[in-house]
Amino acid sequence: MYGVRVIIHPDGHKKPSWELTSDHRGEFALRVPPGPGDYVVTGEVEIFPVIDGKPQKSKKKRLTGQAKIHLAGEEQQDFSLHMNE
Repeated sequence: MYGVRVIIHPDGHKKPSWELTSDHRGEFALRVPPGPGDYVVTGEVEIFPVIDGKPQKSKKKRLTGQAKIHLAGEEQQDFSLHMNE
Protein backbone atom coordinates (compact mmCIF):
# COMPACT_ATOMS: atom_id res chain seq x y z
CA MET A 1 0.00 0.00 0.00
CA TYR A 2 1.41 3.37 -1.00
CA GLY A 3 2.01 6.08 1.61
CA VAL A 4 2.07 3.98 4.76
CA ARG A 5 3.94 5.65 7.60
CA VAL A 6 6.33 3.02 8.95
CA ILE A 7 7.89 3.37 12.41
CA ILE A 8 10.68 1.04 13.54
CA HIS A 9 12.29 0.81 16.96
CA PRO A 10 14.22 -1.78 18.96
CA ASP A 11 11.97 -4.02 21.06
CA GLY A 12 11.69 -2.62 24.59
CA HIS A 13 12.12 1.02 23.53
CA LYS A 14 9.17 3.40 23.10
CA LYS A 15 10.88 6.16 21.12
CA PRO A 16 10.98 5.48 17.35
CA SER A 17 14.45 5.08 15.92
CA TRP A 18 13.44 5.27 12.24
CA GLU A 19 10.44 6.61 10.34
CA LEU A 20 9.82 5.77 6.68
CA THR A 21 7.05 5.96 4.08
CA SER A 22 6.21 3.09 1.74
CA ASP A 23 6.74 3.67 -1.98
CA HIS A 24 4.37 3.21 -4.94
CA ARG A 25 4.94 -0.55 -4.79
CA GLY A 26 4.06 -0.61 -1.08
CA GLU A 27 7.66 -1.38 -0.15
CA PHE A 28 10.21 0.15 2.18
CA ALA A 29 13.79 -0.76 3.05
CA LEU A 30 16.03 -0.01 6.00
CA ARG A 31 19.43 -1.17 7.18
CA VAL A 32 19.67 -1.66 10.91
CA PRO A 33 22.91 -1.90 12.90
CA PRO A 34 24.76 -5.23 12.39
CA GLY A 35 24.35 -8.01 14.90
CA PRO A 36 21.43 -9.76 16.52
CA GLY A 37 18.39 -7.73 17.53
CA ASP A 38 14.64 -7.59 17.96
CA TYR A 39 12.63 -4.80 16.36
CA VAL A 40 9.01 -3.65 16.36
CA VAL A 41 7.63 -2.38 13.04
CA THR A 42 4.39 -0.37 13.06
CA GLY A 43 2.48 0.93 10.04
CA GLU A 44 -0.28 3.56 9.89
CA VAL A 45 -2.28 4.96 6.97
CA GLU A 46 -5.59 6.76 6.42
CA ILE A 47 -7.62 5.89 3.33
CA PHE A 48 -10.64 7.59 1.78
CA PRO A 49 -13.19 5.73 -0.37
CA VAL A 50 -13.56 7.28 -3.84
CA ILE A 51 -17.03 7.61 -5.36
CA ASP A 52 -17.45 9.18 -8.83
CA GLY A 53 -13.82 10.33 -8.70
CA LYS A 54 -14.25 12.26 -5.45
CA PRO A 55 -12.71 11.17 -2.13
CA GLN A 56 -15.29 10.77 0.62
CA LYS A 57 -13.40 12.33 3.53
CA SER A 58 -16.30 11.77 5.93
CA LYS A 59 -15.87 8.00 5.46
CA LYS A 60 -12.12 7.81 6.04
CA LYS A 61 -10.63 4.68 7.55
CA ARG A 62 -7.45 4.36 9.57
CA LEU A 63 -5.49 1.16 9.03
CA THR A 64 -2.71 -0.01 11.34
CA GLY A 65 -0.44 -3.00 11.53
CA GLN A 66 2.39 -4.20 13.74
CA ALA A 67 5.04 -6.92 13.50
CA LYS A 68 7.94 -8.06 15.67
CA ILE A 69 11.09 -8.96 13.76
CA HIS A 70 14.04 -10.98 15.10
CA LEU A 71 17.40 -10.73 13.34
CA ALA A 72 19.95 -13.35 14.32
CA GLY A 73 22.93 -11.71 12.66
CA GLU A 74 23.90 -9.90 9.49
CA GLU A 75 21.24 -11.33 7.19
CA GLN A 76 18.60 -9.76 5.00
CA GLN A 77 15.02 -10.41 6.02
CA ASP A 78 11.84 -9.73 4.07
CA PHE A 79 8.48 -9.61 5.85
CA SER A 80 4.90 -8.46 5.35
CA LEU A 81 2.97 -5.99 7.45
CA HIS A 82 -0.78 -6.68 7.36
CA MET A 83 -2.97 -3.61 7.84
CA ASN A 84 -6.28 -3.83 9.78
CA GLU A 85 -8.96 -1.33 10.83
